[in-house]
Amino acid sequence: MADILRNADSLKKSKGGRKNKLNLEERLLMVLEYLRKYRTYFHIGQNYGISESSAYKAVKWVEDTLVKHPNFALPGHKALMKSDMNYEV
Repeated sequence: MADILRNADSLKKSKGGRKNKLNLEERLLMVLEYLRKYRTYFHIGQNYGISESSAYKAVKWVEDTLVKHPNFALPGHKALMKSDMNYEV
């Protein structure tokens, strides 16, 4: 996961811009913590010394970046409908 994010971050930073307060590993850990415990952005931000909006932006960027990568992409609705797998409830 860190390699995928590192590549995306280098593409993003090639255009210039402000440096992040948190390094890439800290942002990834913050997202995993958010997904595991569903803590609020306010509490995550307090834990890492950033604002609530910065925590939201970091979580959103990491989630969007990982979802776009083929290793983390889920099949679409049509692909699931075409499968021969039968589900019983």
